[in-house]
Amino acid sequence: EGMAGEKIIIKRPSGNIWLALDGKKDTERMHKMQNAISALIGKDVGWISKLDSKDWNFFMLMASLFLA
Repeated sequence: EGMAGEKIIIKRPSGNIWLALDGKKDTERMHKMQNAISALIGKDVGWISKLDSKDWNFFMLMASLFLA
């Protein structure tokens, strides 16, 4: 019944997961962080959003270091 027998595949999320948590509003913290990362590395926000979450976390830590 329900989902019995249905195959579910869980994948590591991209950087978009952080925007989803903020409701994808450009005034929220994670969206601002992606804009800051974009400014630091010269890549557009769309490129950053597609990063694997592990890589995204690295850039977030680097941005936090520069912004501290």
